[in-house]
Amino acid sequence: MVGLALSMTFGGVVILHLPHLPDLGMLSMLVPAAIFGCTSPRLRVLSGFTLGLWLTAATATREMDLRIPTRTQAELVVIGMVTGLPSFTDKVHRFQFRVMEGDLVGRRLRLSWRAPEFGLVPGQWWRLTVRVKAPSGSFNSGIFDYERWLFLKRIHGTGYVLVSPAPELIDDAALFDRVRYKIRERLRLVAQKSSIGTFLALSLGDTSQLERRHWDILNRSGTTHLLIVSGLHIGLIASICFLVFRFLGLGIFRVIFLTVVFTAAYALLAGWGLPVQRAFVMTLVFLACRYFSRHVVLPFQLAVACFCVVMLDPLATLGNGFWLSFGAVCALVLALSGRVDDEKGLARAVSSSLHAQWVVFLCLLPVLGFTNFQLPLGSMFVNLVAIPAVGMLLVPLLLVSLVVLAVFPPLGPSLLGLCSVLVTMLWGFLETVAALDLVAGVRQFALISCLVSLAGIATPVSII
Repeated sequence: MVGLALSMTFGGVVILHLPHLPDLGMLSMLVPAAIFGCTSPRLRVLSGFTLGLWLTAATATREMDLRIPTRTQAELVVIGMVTGLPSFTDKVHRFQFRVMEGDLVGRRLRLSWRAPEFGLVPGQWWRLTVRVKAPSGSFNSGIFDYERWLFLKRIHGTGYVLVSPAPELIDDAALFDRVRYKIRERLRLVAQKSSIGTFLALSLGDTSQLERRHWDILNRSGTTHLLIVSGLHIGLIASICFLVFRFLGLGIFRVIFLTVVFTAAYALLAGWGLPVQRAFVMTLVFLACRYFSRHVVLPFQLAVACFCVVMLDPLATLGNGFWLSFGAVCALVLALSGRVDDEKGLARAVSSSLHAQWVVFLCLLPVLGFTNFQLPLGSMFVNLVAIPAVGMLLVPLLLVSLVVLAVFPPLGPSLLGLCSVLVTMLWGFLETVAALDLVAGVRQFALISCLVSLAGIATPVSII
């Protein structure tokens, strides 16, 4: 299973880094033989590689066919539905629009609308006259790849809404995003303005209210992952739920069932984006292995999770989050498997945390160097404080505050006030660390990070 998962992943990586997509018809002819080859241990790796090639090529070809052609700009009338959470900055609404009727049917557009007369709400159906173009971005290395981000989000065109002829609201459909929208508007009314961006990012996965200075602080302190709901948050919520239900004395089936329910609720609340889906699939695999067999080795569980993620989203390997997520888990497996501690209680917890952070820090240095072109040298020590503060205190307290705000509104603002205190302390700590400027820039290929990581892994980590 490990070989099959790795070979399928490698096949997807190869396809996504070719200058042109191969002919899908030729690859499709190899699929029956590849499926048959999966039954043979000797041919399983080759068959997995072939299936990875075909699956990724088929998905990428479909997405490319849906994209608006390059160098094309057109004014069109489209009918569709607002999806996701619209953002509003500088009197401009930015939102995702799923086209249901017209020439662009089946496509998803990212549109901007300056000062609309009506507030945009998820689930609304509109008839809009838009000017759209192909997704595009800068090709300069070392900066944010906007076009790749649009491709991963399955956005097939960008543009803006024209005021003439006037947009027309057709219908109003109920979506789960409507619940998220109401929660966001409620938070805006009762939460402190200085904390609202952090609250929305951690609870709803909406980072539109974070300012540029916030992202600078996160990048310089190596803690960007803290405010982007992904594997860290999903895993921590699942772990907390599992431990709480076990403490209550429930049976293993009920514990796992309730853990999945609560984790799925948080994943839906956070927007069910691709990183959240990937983290939720990994959580399901680990919980399933826990229930059906308590003797399944962690590498096998990780391989199953990787296989499921690649099958559900063949384009996942194009995102940095895929490599950081699985890289971090692999590092933790490497750090904690077969390790025996003589310490007990608090000393053992501190020793395990330092050991895990050290190995994750070293193993992810090459990945961060290749993807972000910078090395956050102080991130290990920052995460020792920031991850427990966010995962064990802030996020659970914030989610409880949202429930209390809905059930017993008078008590909700008080709990949110306590969350605001934690947010203020968190940002103060991160800003202090960012001011130390513990970030080393690297050029492409990140040779320095590779050498440092190899030297660190070769060093006995037991000195911690």
